[in-house]
Amino acid sequence: MQQLNKTQKRILFLILGLVVLTGCISRPDPNTPSDFYTLSTSFSDIWEISKFNAIFVFPLTYVINFVIEVLDWGVVLGIGIATLLVNLVTLPIMLYSQTNSAKMQLIQPEINKINKKYENRTDQQSSMQKAQETQALYKENNIKMGWTLVGSLLPFPLLMAMLSAVYRASSLYDSAHLVLGASLNVKPFDGFKAGPNGWLYIVIVLLMIATQFLAMKLPQYLAKRRLEQDRSFKSYDSVQAQPAPGAGMMNMMVFMMIFIAISTPTTMSVYYMFSSLMMILRSVIGDILVGKDGLKKSSGRVRKWKNIAAIQ
Repeated sequence: MQQLNKTQKRILFLILGLVVLTGCISRPDPNTPSDFYTLSTSFSDIWEISKFNAIFVFPLTYVINFVIEVLDWGVVLGIGIATLLVNLVTLPIMLYSQTNSAKMQLIQPEINKINKKYENRTDQQSSMQKAQETQALYKENNIKMGWTLVGSLLPFPLLMAMLSAVYRASSLYDSAHLVLGASLNVKPFDGFKAGPNGWLYIVIVLLMIATQFLAMKLPQYLAKRRLEQDRSFKSYDSVQAQPAPGAGMMNMMVFMMIFIAISTPTTMSVYYMFSSLMMILRSVIGDILVGKDGLKKSSGRVRKWKNIAAIQ
């Protein structure tokens, strides 16, 4: 089993901490109307109680309530449009991060070759040379690791904000706003057992899992396709066949997301479904951007490093 480096361990511990914090977010008291946000709730009132809720949660609840109560477009579109707006706001950061991640996957064969080159050399000078070659490869391909980490961490504060929003948006508790006669503001398995239309909760969870799986696998597929199209890399290259660092952690993150989704109201599964669709869209856009700009540059620069490695 591949070991995680220090940065990946920090991210993993942070993810575990955020999972715990997510479980600590309490639902508002049904007997306390002020705990719920309506279209008439003011920003200043929430600001006095919670700065985080005023900045992040209140705008989401307003969009959800407006779509459901004023536009009468239903709960699913209420969650979906709120998710879309959040993704549009964070699109520049996430797209830049995703493009960096795509380039990381494209140069992974060269990273693996550098690791193999210094595999049995543990002296300090070899370690420094290995680090210098790796950093130079990142620089040559305009990869900024910090932005890649930002893209990995940003979804979690958004998750906490959305979870608070679905707990506090008053329209989600109104019996007039149901989906096929079922309330989506209960946990999926609770709704399945209670009914009516329990099958709806299973369908939503399965769609959420399917979109999450596709969103996770699509970047890997796109990177593999580009590597095979680039004749400087061979599909049978044994070094290239090594797994990319963090692949196991990515799978763990997805399972954590699924665990959170089935442990929270079904509206969160709807949120994850729309978030995954946006991730798929970003992957496609990022692949196009890498193909138009980054791939040409990185391909030439990677070949340059291959020649240097061959000379050495």
